[in-house]
Amino acid sequence: MRIVFAKPPPPWVTPLKNVMNPMWQSIGAEGVNYYTFAGPGNLFRSYSERSDPTSSYYQAWVGAYVTKRSDGTMPQDLLSWAKQVTELDQRSWLAAMGDPAPLAEWAPPSSTGSVVVDGRTLELWRGTMRSHSDLSEKADSPLAMLVGMPTKSSWPPGIRSFHDVTLDGYFVCWPDVTRRVSIVVYAVAAIPDDQSVRDSGSHGDIRDELLGLMKTATVEAVR
Repeated sequence: MRIVFAKPPPPWVTPLKNVMNPMWQSIGAEGVNYYTFAGPGNLFRSYSERSDPTSSYYQAWVGAYVTKRSDGTMPQDLLSWAKQVTELDQRSWLAAMGDPAPLAEWAPPSSTGSVVVDGRTLELWRGTMRSHSDLSEKADSPLAMLVGMPTKSSWPPGIRSFHDVTLDGYFVCWPDVTRRVSIVVYAVAAIPDDQSVRDSGSHGDIRDELLGLMKTATVEAVR
């Protein structure tokens, strides 16, 4: 199985794919992550909007997991399962970006209505995660070079590499018992803990845009 998103509008990049087996080995899981984030704001930039502390798209991304437990069983608590796979993913991402102390801890999520994804009416969950930004003054890892980083001189005053952020996240999840997999579709955006970033007033509300992208996710069988 795979997840397909409709072609996202600018500035979102064409969704990428990443095999998650090494990241999820500790919980006996395997699967694939499909995700997108905002690319460069214009043709003259070499870094994504995701990496720009003054952008509404700073530390925002949308994606979906196809997950499978290695022993073939199905998770009994999908909310707990979604929490585990996303925390491990975020910590792995931060480590690959060079964060010396990756952090990813979800607070208990709450139900916030319903949403239709892939023809299913699903409960929409919202929660916050304590984490770090992946902003770094050294873009020397393959992942950091893929995303790109603005020069440190352009950062707002007081910002430092891998500073604390709170991720405001939405997700839906459902089981596919026939194929023995679970699907998690998610969207997050950062609420920076740094007062200087909040005071800049540049962070717009992209909640509707995030939810709109989530709603385009569809599941396809792969032969």
